[in-house]
Amino acid sequence: MCVNNRGPAVHNQGGAKPLHATTHYSTSEGCGNRTGALRDVMMKVVTSSVMQDLDRRAIHGMGVPRVVLMENAGRSVFEVLCERFGPLRARPIAVLCGTGNNGGDGFVVARYLKLAGADVRVHLAGEMDRVRGDAASHLAVLRSLGVSVTQELPSAEIAVDALLGTGAHGAPREGIAEAIGHLNRTARHVIAVDVPSGVDADTGAVPGAAVRADITVTFG
Repeated sequence: MCVNNRGPAVHNQGGAKPLHATTHYSTSEGCGNRTGALRDVMMKVVTSSVMQDLDRRAIHGMGVPRVVLMENAGRSVFEVLCERFGPLRARPIAVLCGTGNNGGDGFVVARYLKLAGADVRVHLAGEMDRVRGDAASHLAVLRSLGVSVTQELPSAEIAVDALLGTGAHGAPREGIAEAIGHLNRTARHVIAVDVPSGVDADTGAVPGAAVRADITVTFG
């Protein structure tokens, strides 16, 4: 299950359990200056197809560009990292990105980490020319900051899973499965974007390799 749209972040401890009640908060820019208060909120739970329809409504009905939705999503994940782990300067953090929109969210996370002074290490699970549209725009901005984006699998205590999104179904392909296995073996703390990669967003089924996330950040 997933929560609708790309507004403020909510986070779910322990992977892909459905979100019925969770914690909602806001932060100021950067780490270490949190201004928002934690509070419990009730969230509506929707399927992946409804989630995609809500994204389309935001883009076409409300005029919110997808590139802005990605920006909001990535910034929200960064804020969760700050809230959970404190100042991130010089801390090694791996960001594993797919070539689709979920990877676009990951590129935004990596940019915020770079600007916060983190030792960010970005893996792209696929060829660079497969990244298109708004995800490609965010990738270009990230690379312009001097961040290396490679197919080499990075190791770090903290890792962000932005490999597969809510639209993925079935067992992950070989390259993604390899990245998932590496992440599970090497990272102590894993934050998943939208849904842990390899977990079916509608049913919670795990047909193949799947990320063991400590926190799943979704957007409502």
